[in-house]
Amino acid sequence: MSPAKIRLSAQELEMVTNAALILTKNRIMEKALQLLGQVQQRQESFLKTYAGKLPDEVISSTPKISRGEQLQGLPYLVLDYPRVFTQDHFFAIRSLFWWGKFFSITLHLSGRYQALFKRAIADAYPHWSEKGWHLAGGGDPWQHDFRHNYYMPFARLDAAQLQQHLSGPFLKLALYWPLSEWDNAADHFDRAFRDLLTGLTG
Repeated sequence: MSPAKIRLSAQELEMVTNAALILTKNRIMEKALQLLGQVQQRQESFLKTYAGKLPDEVISSTPKISRGEQLQGLPYLVLDYPRVFTQDHFFAIRSLFWWGKFFSITLHLSGRYQALFKRAIADAYPHWSEKGWHLAGGGDPWQHDFRHNYYMPFARLDAAQLQQHLSGPFLKLALYWPLSEWDNAADHFDRAFRDLLTGLTG
């Protein structure tokens, strides 16, 4: 029996013959990389002012920008800064550009960092709620999508739900905004980064 022909749909055939499509995508990804480079510079400058308020290894950590093509099948860029990843203890702030989805920034805590900061996070509930932050404390720690009830808005959490999230195996605070906000994205990242550090340290 001869194998079935691998066929393209009309839409797929139109796309595969259009080189401009991929070239445009490459330009957009390069601009997204430049954008996160600007965000990184701002974050590095601001984080230095928190020496003595955050653990030394957090302050001294180095930024890293990673690029991929398969976050739920879509291209992405992520800036991790600050970043401390050991087997059981995470402290990271992840600034994400996700093609076709959104921009987001996420604080990811686990282990001793979660224990160190969860009280401050709880005490700053009005701060997070007012500014539209979301919280996750269970499930897949590497999930980033806001559209699958993975994150809960702080404004919708009662005291029992808040405690349940804070006591989970990890803790994530996240904020997102649409890609249509591209021109203001660097400022959004800047404000959100400052919000996170303010909420953690009082």
